[in-house]
Order: sequence, then C-alpha cells, then structure tokens
Amino acid sequence: LKSPNPLIRIRSMYTLAILYLRQHPQYLHSVSKGEKYLSDAYEFIKRLQQSHVSVLTPEEEEELESLRLINRAGYALCLYRQNQFTESIAVIEQGLQDLEKMPESEKRGFLIVNAYGNKAQLLRALGFLEESLEIDKMLSETDPYFQMWWVEYAQLLLEVGKDDEAGSVIKAALEIHDTTPEL
Repeated sequence: LKSPNPLIRIRSMYTLAILYLRQHPQYLHSVSKGEKYLSDAYEFIKRLQQSHVSVLTPEEEEELESLRLINRAGYALCLYRQNQFTESIAVIEQGLQDLEKMPESEKRGFLIVNAYGNKAQLLRALGFLEESLEIDKMLSETDPYFQMWWVEYAQLLLEVGKDDEAGSVIKAALEIHDTTPEL
C-alpha cells in the first residue's frame, strides 16, 4: 500500500478488498472493510486521472482505466452484499458502457466478459432468470474455454426446467472440458 508505483498501490488495495469480500474464510468477511479499500483506491484513481501532470505512460493510463473498471466491479459486489441491487446493476451497466469506449484489446474483452458474468449472476439472484440465461448462453459462446460459464448456464437451465437443453449444454461443455467435475 505504500509502493511509490501508483498502479501497484491500486492493485494492492483491490486485492485486500476482495480478500474481505470473497476470499477470506467466512468469519473474516467484511463488506465495510472491502468497501473502504475500494473507496480509497477509487479516490486515488480519480486523483491520478484528474491530475494535470501525468506521471503515467500511455500504457499505464490504459491500465489505470482498467483498474478503475475492476474497482467498480468490486464496488458492485459491495452494493449487492448490502442488498442494494438496483444500485449494483447500475454500476455494472455503467462499467459496460465505459468498456464500449475503450479501444479493442484482449484486456477489454476480458473485462467485458466478466462484467456480463457479474450481471448474469446478479440477475439470477434477483429472479430475472430468462435475462440471465441469455447472458449465460452468450458467455459460453464468447468464452467457451472458461468452464464456469458452462456450469452456470447448465445449472440455470436445470433450474428453469429446461432439462433437455441443459443436457445438450453439458454435452457440448464436456467436449471442451472433459475433466471438469462440476459438469
């Protein structure tokens, strides 16, 4: 957190936030601590982006924008954990809009896919199953080598009673991921 490199400081704060939000054992989870690290990082990012004298290279500026978007995804998780579902979806939607403005890159593609994954999970939790199914299908087609998309898609199909379609999804997934126990 005290690194002179601002990108390392931002990544460190995000890592600590996710530890408290998701990775620590349950008894150590703390939305307030996670949110604090995300807020501190976000304020730092905004100060860097508003600075008239940039200390970053163009590549680092692009990385900073990616870190800002990743930070906001973490913040959407905080909102979700605080039962602020509408606000959480709004943060995810804003992130998707911001990603559309970024130049094409592998990183941008990764961030878009993960933002849609977050959105699908949130919609599913809120009971918008058909909308979540559409996104899950898109994700399994867009990023077929990430097994989680297939697992979530098949599980949701089973949940809504589309057993035959779930079977087809599992069969297709097993052609790619033949060692995935979840399938």
